[in-house]
Amino acid sequence: MTVVTGPVVDTSGEGINGVLWARTGTWRGDGSILYSPQAVPYPIEAGQVSADLAPGPARLAIQTDGPPHTFHVTIPDEGPVALASLIGVS
Repeated sequence: MTVVTGPVVDTSGEGINGVLWARTGTWRGDGSILYSPQAVPYPIEAGQVSADLAPGPARLAIQTDGPPHTFHVTIPDEGPVALASLIGVS
């Protein structure tokens, strides 16, 4: 499992609240565990989020005050990894 962390802030730099939804791209296994593509919520509180995710292809959706924004990413084998670098946003 890889820890994905990071601040999520608005344009003024203030931390926001919301949800990071994470799911695998499809049913997949690693030889001993079968991962379901069911979405799992991780709270974003005061701009901070931390999610322990299985390495491999994943879909992350960030939902704050509007519709969710979805990103197709690959979770690395080792972490922690910054959410912003994972989705290519700086």
